[in-house]
This record gives sequence, structure tokens and C-alpha cells, in this order.
Amino acid sequence: MDRLLEEMEAYADVAVKVGVNLQPGQNLYIEADVDAVEFVRIVASKAYEAGARNVYVRYTDGQLKKLRLESAPEEALTDFPRWDVDWFQSILDEDAARLAL
Repeated sequence: MDRLLEEMEAYADVAVKVGVNLQPGQNLYIEADVDAVEFVRIVASKAYEAGARNVYVRYTDGQLKKLRLESAPEEALTDFPRWDVDWFQSILDEDAARLAL
């Protein structure tokens, strides 16, 4: 195993066990940029090893966020879609762990 992979696995292990203190049977919600897909997969693996019930991932795209901030009408920047509210409400309702990368 190469050194970078070893470091990513060690960091993912700390993120799951210490950072979010994932408990057996608990769901984990991860938010990450699409560029971090490889690391997200490692985190998900560590979460399941730690006893996660489910791991849910929502990817973002920093370039699209920037484009929206630069190009969307100002009044549109206050919009907060219902599905986004539901995502966060699910985390609260389930007493789930959340990790933003």
C-alpha cells in the first residue's frame, strides 16, 4: 500500500472514530466536493467497519457554487430548497453523525 493511501486511511479512521464519534448502528451523512470521491469511499469503508448502519453521501461542486455566486440573481442566493431542509432534518431526527469534508 502506498504512503498516501495509508495516510488517507489513518485520517479517515480518526474522522470516523474521533471526529464524529460514530456509534454502532448510527447513520453517517457525508458532504464532500466531487474531487474528494476517493477519500469519501475510504471514510465510508471505515464507517461501516466501525458499525455504521448506513452511510449517505451528498456531493457538491465548488466550481458550480462559485458560478452560482457570480452569476445567479442576488435574490436567488437566499433560496434554500426543501430537499436541503429535509437532508438536515433527517440528520437531526435520526441522531445521526455528519461529516463535512
